[in-house]
Amino acid sequence: MQFVVGKVHELLQPFPEEIITYRMIMATMLFLDALVRIDEKVAALDGEAMISEALNLATTVVTAPYPNNYKPLRSPTQKKA
Repeated sequence: MQFVVGKVHELLQPFPEEIITYRMIMATMLFLDALVRIDEKVAALDGEAMISEALNLATTVVTAPYPNNYKPLRSPTQKKA
């Protein structure tokens, strides 16, 4: 898993590290939501199609273009909470 995550981070450079991490979290949430829906038998699609859809959406989230005109959420000197 560390290898895969490391490769994703490597491929998304020069995106800011915070954006890469945020996108990875969002992609994980998409995938986990699909698994829960399959488990609870409330998925909009059959299990295989639902997983495929979740992976396609997650890939889109992670690889979406990053506009360099975003304003930072905090100043470079502000410490993380």
